[in-house]
Amino acid sequence: LAGVIAVSVVALSSYFCKQRSALLHQVAHHPLWAILLVHTCPTTLLLLVASLSIVYLQPCAVGSGMPEVMAYLNGIRLPEVFNMRTLIAKFLSCCCVVGSGMAVGPEGPIIHMGAMAAAGVSQGRSRTLGFTSTRISFFDHFRSRRNHRDFLCGGAAAGVAAAFHAPIGGVLFVMEEVASFWEHRLMWRIFLGCIGAALIQTLLTGQGPLFHQREYHTLNWQPCFASVVLGVGCGLGAVVFTWVNVKVNLLRRRYLTHPLLRIAEVLVLGLMWSLLTFFLPFFTPCRPIPTTGVLADPARHFEFYCPDKQQFSPLGALTLTCGEGVVETLLDFDTPFDMFAPLDLVLFLGAYGGFACLLPGTALASGLVIPMLAIGAASGRLLATWPLFKPELIHPGIIALVGGAAFFGGVSRLTVSLTVIMIELAGSLSTLVPLMLAILVAKWIADSLAHSFYHSHMSLKCFPFLDIGAALPKMECFAARDVMEAPVWTLPSDAPVTMILDLLDTTSHNGFPVLNRCGALQGLVLREQLLLLLWDRLHSPKPLTCWEDYRRLEATHWQRFRHLDKVLAELITNQAALPATLDLRLFIETSPHTVLANCSLKDTYTVFRSLELRHLIVLDTSGRTVGMITRKDLLPSVMAERLESALPSERE
Repeated sequence: LAGVIAVSVVALSSYFCKQRSALLHQVAHHPLWAILLVHTCPTTLLLLVASLSIVYLQPCAVGSGMPEVMAYLNGIRLPEVFNMRTLIAKFLSCCCVVGSGMAVGPEGPIIHMGAMAAAGVSQGRSRTLGFTSTRISFFDHFRSRRNHRDFLCGGAAAGVAAAFHAPIGGVLFVMEEVASFWEHRLMWRIFLGCIGAALIQTLLTGQGPLFHQREYHTLNWQPCFASVVLGVGCGLGAVVFTWVNVKVNLLRRRYLTHPLLRIAEVLVLGLMWSLLTFFLPFFTPCRPIPTTGVLADPARHFEFYCPDKQQFSPLGALTLTCGEGVVETLLDFDTPFDMFAPLDLVLFLGAYGGFACLLPGTALASGLVIPMLAIGAASGRLLATWPLFKPELIHPGIIALVGGAAFFGGVSRLTVSLTVIMIELAGSLSTLVPLMLAILVAKWIADSLAHSFYHSHMSLKCFPFLDIGAALPKMECFAARDVMEAPVWTLPSDAPVTMILDLLDTTSHNGFPVLNRCGALQGLVLREQLLLLLWDRLHSPKPLTCWEDYRRLEATHWQRFRHLDKVLAELITNQAALPATLDLRLFIETSPHTVLANCSLKDTYTVFRSLELRHLIVLDTSGRTVGMITRKDLLPSVMAERLESALPSERE
């Protein structure tokens, strides 16, 4: 399914690109204003459709979806991010924005859509389509949190395999970057899914590696030196790229709050992109048309740039080409080494890199992989113009490939998986050592200065992501009591309905400890459980008598979890029709995870993250409930604020 989605996205976006290019060739001999109009109108129309599908159809389909997938697999619940409506909106927006020729790629959305497809198929139900398979017991086994997470991991890996034609890279990508919890039993299952996705992509398109390069057996000091230079430069460039994008998105969040303003921003950026990419090639010289390589294709020659039909504009071949064609042109081995002048590459880097930095965060479903590869490849081609590098010792295509990997690694901080993906993309092992060296140097430089792009966007979206390892230094010097939320709201096992409704109405907490008559902890009840139980008592005269009855009720009316506020409002309005008390003993989690108040904060953090908990109840030495720890309490910024008062004494 991920392979079919990937092929569909690439085919539809490529169709839009080819039609735009064909229109430009048809009007090549018309006045310049007519050519500009034909260049601008299709781009604007496609961007309008892409932004409308995000703003009005499904806002949570915005962006690449990579931060959402990483956050969900870290244990964060994100409503509507993986449903059918999001899949439709993301598919439509991604096809249109990639087909418009903007500095974006489809890979990130394809990974997200692969995860959505796996998550939906494994559940056997859909809120968007309004059906549930209650009579088919086959799906019940896959509806646990753990199995749902495993399917989503497999879908994301299959999306990588289909997007890059890299089945091995797909497995390693999920292990290294996406999955916060990995089990060895998943390896062969996910690898099998990746093989299937890559096989479907190959059978439907007949394509092998996306950017096939010939084996290059000459290995000397120049590739290694270029790798170090590109690693340092692309690492610094990746930090600037991420920093500028974060600042732009903060301004975007502050000023572009109305939906129409978000659509207008996309259209303005599209107009600026059209004007810039159309007029920039006029400032660069024309060159003879090559007889070999991708630039020999007449579709890349736009006659209105050069009066001589035997010449063409290399910069025009880059700026008016969309998607993978830009990277393919820069990595091509058969393109003459001196085809791109330094001015061509500098102008391209300024225009393409600037818009690639501005677009993430707009009301578009777009990825960043192709822009990262294009920026790095152009940087490599620019470095290859340095007289120090001799074409007979190192081909510019090799330096471009290494540069693309270095910038990709600096932005994403991937290492092993990125190396394998680049090898599978290029279909060549001869560049393995330079690739590894450039990726590691870029990662080291970027890690010392800033967070990765995806982690920065998770912070922008306020996702409470818990990273592996200690979040703060000297965590073992503090205890769970230093970060817990206290006092904690509790419920008796035989709770008055008025008390439950008041608690649900006045607080936003999701879990409540349940105490027996002696005040000892008896279990934990969730907010949606309370609402569903009360809703059933309101509409059914027969009360539930066992846990199995509740599970059947949950499977039948699980769609109501999408509208908890409406359910609460209905219960408050009809409070008189509800019973006086609600017996919670049959429906609570009787063995919730607990921790002592004096437990080390480092151990508390490790237990909470490794067990994928949502609530951790804090007890004192006598067994009384004294606090609650949730995911937000363990965020580095929250812990640092709460521990600030304890730091002076710790220094003493």
